[in-house]
Amino acid sequence: MSKTKNQKVDFKIIPHETDYIIGSNSTNSQGNIYTIDIVFSILQEEQIRNKRLVDIVFVFFCLCFFPILIFLQKNKINFVKNILNVFVGNRTWIGLSRNSKLNLKRVSPAIISCVSIPNIDVESSYKLEIDYAKNYNIYRDIEIFFKNLSNLDD
Repeated sequence: MSKTKNQKVDFKIIPHETDYIIGSNSTNSQGNIYTIDIVFSILQEEQIRNKRLVDIVFVFFCLCFFPILIFLQKNKINFVKNILNVFVGNRTWIGLSRNSKLNLKRVSPAIISCVSIPNIDVESSYKLEIDYAKNYNIYRDIEIFFKNLSNLDD
């Protein structure tokens, strides 16, 4: 920092686990917002392929255990439609909620939200969806799927 003493340099400090910096160079100016580009691992080709593979495996799981799973569902026709929609690639079993503020075009609409916490506020839901997309791994999908076996008809 001593080397920059005679140069015009502005320092900004970013807090841990934030996606933006708000700062001003003086108390008389309004300041700027600096955003950090977020890399969503769910959009990487390898993860898209893995997610699709897990969806297909879950379709075959649902077909193998259909006689048992059908009795866990409230809307049996929607359950069958969901199996078909996931099989052809129109939907995914686990993903962002239907009314998500996070708009990722390459991710199919989900049957079960990655945020499966009842009565959660919108801001917390948004942060959890960002975390899901940023740190995506198939093991989280597997965990959410098996915790929601009775909700495959949504």
